[in-house]
Amino acid sequence: MRKHPLINGKTYHVFTRSIAGYEIFRSDREYNRILNLLKYYKVENPPLRFSVFEELKDKGNSYHKYFD
Repeated sequence: MRKHPLINGKTYHVFTRSIAGYEIFRSDREYNRILNLLKYYKVENPPLRFSVFEELKDKGNSYHKYFD
């Protein structure tokens, strides 16, 4: 759980390994999810929550092409 909220317009560093060298993402699926989240939230004021956006993508909605 984050102690401080993420703030729009700020720069953050995303780590893929801990200081001890342990992998943060346990699978390719987790890693790809964070990459997709980062791409999605680069758009200012996205029209949908990411979870809804992902559901639309899974249903073949063409709306997803705007975020690739």
